[in-house]
Amino acid sequence: MMNTDGVQGALSDYARGRTTFAEFKERVAEAVTLDLAPEGSAEIEYRMRPLPRVTLRVDDVRSALQRFNRGDLSSEELAAWASVMSLLDSFLLECPDPGERTVIWNILEALSVPLVSGAHKPRAITKALKTLDRIRKPSSAS
Repeated sequence: MMNTDGVQGALSDYARGRTTFAEFKERVAEAVTLDLAPEGSAEIEYRMRPLPRVTLRVDDVRSALQRFNRGDLSSEELAAWASVMSLLDSFLLECPDPGERTVIWNILEALSVPLVSGAHKPRAITKALKTLDRIRKPSSAS
C-alpha cells in the first residue's frame, strides 16, 4: 500500500523548495514517475490517483525565482520545478482572484520551457517577480 502522507510530504517539500528534482522524483516514485525534457515535453505515469493535494503559494513561486536569481537554483532545476507545479494535478494555487491565478500559471508555464520562452533571462525574471509582488495574498483579499 502506498504511503499517502509520504507522497504529500514530498509534494509539499518540493513546492516549498526544500528538495531537488532528483530527490523529489525518488520520494514520489511509488505514486508517479516523471521524465521531463528541456524543450518542455514530459512523460508522466501515475500509480496513485488522485495524488494528495498540496497548496502552492504565490510566495513559493516568488521564492523559486529569488533562489534562481541568487544562483541557488539552476535553470534546469527551475524549469523542472515549474513543470512539476504546472503538470501534476496535486497543486492547488492559493490565490483568490481567477485573473491573478491565470497570470501565475502563465509564469509557471513560461518558466517550464525556458528554451522556448526565454523566461530565465534576467529581464524576464525581474518582470515575473514584479508581477508576483502586485498579487494580493489570500489573507489580504476582501
